[in-house]
Amino acid sequence: MNLFLQINFLLCVSGGLYVLAEKTLQTSFKKALRFAQILFLLSLFLPMLVKLMPSTSIRGIPTHTYTAYAEDVVQKIPEKILRVNRAPVVSVQKVHSGEDFNFRNFLHFLWIAGVLFFLLKFVRSYLSISRILSEAVLLKGHRRIRIVASEKIFVPFSVRTPGKLWVVVPANLLSEKHDLDLAIKHELHHHRQGDTSWAMVMEFAGCFLYFNPAIYLWKNVITELQELSCDEALIGRREISSRDYGSCLIRVAEAALEHRQMYGGTTSMAAIIKDSHYFKRFLLRRIEMITEKRSPSRPWISIAIAGCILVLSVAVAIGSEKIVRGNGTINPGTVTT
Repeated sequence: MNLFLQINFLLCVSGGLYVLAEKTLQTSFKKALRFAQILFLLSLFLPMLVKLMPSTSIRGIPTHTYTAYAEDVVQKIPEKILRVNRAPVVSVQKVHSGEDFNFRNFLHFLWIAGVLFFLLKFVRSYLSISRILSEAVLLKGHRRIRIVASEKIFVPFSVRTPGKLWVVVPANLLSEKHDLDLAIKHELHHHRQGDTSWAMVMEFAGCFLYFNPAIYLWKNVITELQELSCDEALIGRREISSRDYGSCLIRVAEAALEHRQMYGGTTSMAAIIKDSHYFKRFLLRRIEMITEKRSPSRPWISIAIAGCILVLSVAVAIGSEKIVRGNGTINPGTVTT
């Protein structure tokens, strides 16, 4: 239970640190995306690694050797100076009231019920995607990649299934050859970056951490960086005009706002965010990034800030583990003179 709480606490701390430092990271969006992904994984697994570290809660003496250490000290003290009271030790256990026990069980029940609800929701979304893929018309296929068109969707998206990488475009986009080409290139780049795999990871993690606001913060951060890094990569190509790409993005975003259609575990050129105002602000940010030239990056600043965030995250993980271990008390026995 303590480990689970430590993971959630570290997710909150690391997410807050990243948001505070995001604007000062003067680097490409792809590098920022990789750093955010590393920090997210670190927040999940670092408390587990710290938990495996040997305990040194008693002034540097490991807990498992404390008993032997205490006995050795007592043996070196002359018997005339002190007498060890060898009265039988009575083990006293903390008695939990029925109310506390039921409340803890009730919280566990709520968490399990929520996990099952979100897992079923995820499975339902995945089955809907499977139906769309089975009924879609194949446009092009190469090795694992499948590019298909469907009349059931209105916004292009990409998804990963066992053994295959899918790009799904709406059927009404087939008449707009230029927009179709840009949308396919955008979704293929999501596959190239591994974004579709990350979409599954974030969706699955959200099923278990649904009560923690930090998981939704991390989802938004990683989704934004995925889209921005794709935009950055595509407009960096000579054959793609920034103006044409921006116009295509606006048209796709209009369709996304109109139909509000998004499936879990997928990436999309216009990822749906429930808050329409936030969606519009993010769209404006993407358009500004496309049309404006970014200032020259200063890698040493980004490296310093990233290092500070990592060090603080590690310090928080170790500090929380020390607090947890410090709650345990050791009774070495009674010594009388």
